[in-house]
Amino acid sequence: MLRDDGPLVALAGATDLYVSLNFGTLSATRFLDLWALEPLRRIEMRGDVLSLGALATYTSLTRSRLVKQRLPMLVDAARQVGGVQIQNRGTIGGNIANGSPAGDTLPVFAAAEAIVVIRSAGAERRAAFTEFYSGYRTSVLRPEELIVAVEIPAITGRQPASASLFANNFHQLQCSASTPLAVTPFAASGLFSLSITRCVNSGPGSFRRKAERSSSSENCISNSSQLAGHLLA
Repeated sequence: MLRDDGPLVALAGATDLYVSLNFGTLSATRFLDLWALEPLRRIEMRGDVLSLGALATYTSLTRSRLVKQRLPMLVDAARQVGGVQIQNRGTIGGNIANGSPAGDTLPVFAAAEAIVVIRSAGAERRAAFTEFYSGYRTSVLRPEELIVAVEIPAITGRQPASASLFANNFHQLQCSASTPLAVTPFAASGLFSLSITRCVNSGPGSFRRKAERSSSSENCISNSSQLAGHLLA
């Protein structure tokens, strides 16, 4: 339908679309409702890769044993998204497609080196999350394509339990606890050893026009053995 009957705007939980509608900034008039596509809700392992269906809601992320084991900071991010109603309706595919730099899950996907799975009527392709956005709320997604999943590759590297700590962290800075939107969501993942910090990826939100990795932050953390010691203290 996106190819033959477009232009259509894909709609799932509609939590972002209704915001635009209320503000009078929604120009689209034709939509394609994806909510009934159950296969796109799956959260599963495919080999060593954690696959998250695009219609996986924030609530499903917080309840998933796989997500808790493989990417606990995504659970933390999902818990901080709006209220319960938003968590029940909002989807990771919608969060990515909306493209707001303040999107809570986006720094997590940047830090985790996620892959966005994109499908059209005739083909499927993958884009590195860090290359998915071309600018402010613009991406490489074509009008005839849908985001169908997000893939989280296995974290590589030696992780001896007695000498290191594998850390996945998500923090959200707000003006106050009642502020509905994140001012600065920040995610970091890495392997911290007793003497040196290794394999640190970070993803700050809101500071920039699009969600992306922060090489300066990563270099700062990676070069700080003092931070590793503090985390293990």
